[in-house]
Amino acid sequence: MYLRNSHWSRLFEFGCLLTVAGMIFLLVLKTNHPILHVIAALSLLIGFVLYHLANYVLLVDRSIHIQRLTQNATWSFWTRVLTVVLWLGAIPLVFLWVYDRLHRLR
Repeated sequence: MYLRNSHWSRLFEFGCLLTVAGMIFLLVLKTNHPILHVIAALSLLIGFVLYHLANYVLLVDRSIHIQRLTQNATWSFWTRVLTVVLWLGAIPLVFLWVYDRLHRLR
């Protein structure tokens, strides 16, 4: 059931607002204060992440295929196993690889 005023739709709208505000401030703001540019870039980045996160959750929540998979107990178990494997194995390795790459650039 789709709720027009759900938390995810509000987060989606807030993310869009932050993204647009960050882009406008980065394009229009011409000052000697670098902290204002940092704040504008952070609002752009945070808004972009919130926008895509809420959009993904809203699309997955409405998807018929995802609803069928979540009702099946076997698929639910294997998706949880995959999630644990990714959190414990793949994601830390990616973070270590990015850390190594950043320190090699110095």
